[in-house]
Amino acid sequence: MSTLFGRRLARGLLAVGLGLGLVAAWTGTASAHAVVESSSPSDGQRLVTAPSQVSLLFSEPVTTDLGGLRVLNASGERVDAGETNGSGSSTLSVGLRSGIGDNTYVISYRVVSADSHPIKGSIVFTVGTGATADVRSLLAGGAGGEKSFEVLGWLSRFAAYAGALTAAGLAFFLFFIHDGGPEAARLARFTRIAAFVGVAGGLGTAAAQAALATGRGWSGVFDLGVLQTVLTQNLDWATAMLIGGLAVVLLSLEVAGSTARRGLAFYGGLAAVLSFVLSGHPDEASNRWLAILTDAVHVSAAALWLGGLVGLLVVLVSRERLVHEIADAGADAAADDYDGIRSGGPVGGNVALLEVTAPTAALEAVRGTATIVSRFSTLAVVSVLALWTAGATLAWIELGSREALTGTTYGRLILTKIGIVLVIAVAAAYNRFRLVPTINEQLELAAAEDDDENATEAAPDGPVAGQALTVARTALRHLRTSVALEAVAVVIVLGVTAALVNTPPGTSASATVAVIDQTQPIITGTPGTTLKLVVAPAKDGLRTLHISYYDADGHPFAVSGPVTVELSLAADQIGPIKRDAPSAGSGHFVIESILITPPGTWQIDVVTRIGDFDQQRNTFTVPIT
Repeated sequence: MSTLFGRRLARGLLAVGLGLGLVAAWTGTASAHAVVESSSPSDGQRLVTAPSQVSLLFSEPVTTDLGGLRVLNASGERVDAGETNGSGSSTLSVGLRSGIGDNTYVISYRVVSADSHPIKGSIVFTVGTGATADVRSLLAGGAGGEKSFEVLGWLSRFAAYAGALTAAGLAFFLFFIHDGGPEAARLARFTRIAAFVGVAGGLGTAAAQAALATGRGWSGVFDLGVLQTVLTQNLDWATAMLIGGLAVVLLSLEVAGSTARRGLAFYGGLAAVLSFVLSGHPDEASNRWLAILTDAVHVSAAALWLGGLVGLLVVLVSRERLVHEIADAGADAAADDYDGIRSGGPVGGNVALLEVTAPTAALEAVRGTATIVSRFSTLAVVSVLALWTAGATLAWIELGSREALTGTTYGRLILTKIGIVLVIAVAAAYNRFRLVPTINEQLELAAAEDDDENATEAAPDGPVAGQALTVARTALRHLRTSVALEAVAVVIVLGVTAALVNTPPGTSASATVAVIDQTQPIITGTPGTTLKLVVAPAKDGLRTLHISYYDADGHPFAVSGPVTVELSLAADQIGPIKRDAPSAGSGHFVIESILITPPGTWQIDVVTRIGDFDQQRNTFTVPIT
């Protein structure tokens, strides 16, 4: 590798690092895919007496093999009965010890979602009339040490994607696109490196999952029982296919026979890239089989594109150096460096390198390179079309709405990928429709001159050949730069993808924000009193209404009651539907399992009895989706 190429590669890696750093900083701590839709008690609720159990409803089934539910008091002491019920379903519960008394309590949960990602969180509730204690140190994920494992998880996913896709694509390029020139050894070496990076990324992902799902940090990573659970229940087939597929790719580099090599490279690479389809969003999508099929097309096309770009870059750097040596020092100086041309091998065709002068020999090297570029260009067009089609379909499935495209982290990451891929597509189009035709045109001009010279038995290498070589070399240099930029951009896309696969899709993320929380002033004998209405979640179906009263200092304000709620949907001539709100503590009233349907803009009137002869009516406008 030349010093110049080494410096350029270093600058490229720096650009990749900066790009991925921006991705990591922007996305922050990755969210999980299952979300808590409701809980009993609800977050922030104040109860008159302690419940016998607590329960959480998730948006999809979760397992508790590595964690579960824990309930702590303000001193950090456990008050739950110990056994979490409902693992494998969307509802989890745990019993509480009797006589736990007035206090502030934290429900801490650590579970693994159906798409194999660890999730955690906390819900706080209070029993009795005392002030809410500061329990921030008890909240799940509060320890700063977990941030390092979240970063480890992101880096491992990135390494697994980049390594596996590059190894699979490079092996395909080596055995199906490349012409067998001297770069083959270097391409094989890069394939091995990429495969080992992919395996390391897969194992790192399992280690991060063990640490995050248990909350035990490194002790969880080195616990063989935890690792066995992670690898057999959460990442099972995905990890096995990844490592097994990459092992077959490595085997293809060692066996003899082109048919055996091609078969092992193709099927091993296919298994490695399809391992990413076995866990993640598609497996839990509403259109499951469509999502799985499109994701399979998506990752396969990405592997062919990324691996092909890396392979083509290696070829272009090597051939550019060869052309430079031939043109500047003559054919003899480069003969030992490129034995294939000496014997009329795959690059040079039927050309005796030692019998021709430098421009003709250099043009033959360019001609062989142009053949490889042309093959890859055709493959790249198919890959890009497949990527766009499959990517658009996956985005449509996972986002669920146009609003989620800009209103959720998942949607914004999708927009980032689209922006980067558009830049790559422009560079690829420039290569295919400008640089490659320029190279082929100059080769045709030189070939025409050579035919004329042979017809007249004139000396070879006329002025056209020299000029064609100069133009072709310039185009080749620009092509190499463009391909390098494409490869860097694709690697950054993989960094975005590593964050994307651990972020709730738009359909799930929307559920986390579908809560109506509105506050209005209310006239009582105490100035500054407010009324707060919470509808969770604000979607049609059986829902929970929380009505809370606060004084000017934000403390619960007791009202004599009763409190009545009237719901109306004028557009469909529904209502008013009247319900009494039972007291759930000082200044807190709750109506559970009230049916609010169909979707629309509902009017919710809260009628509060202030005294024996005085009541107040507050009207809220609540959009239900």
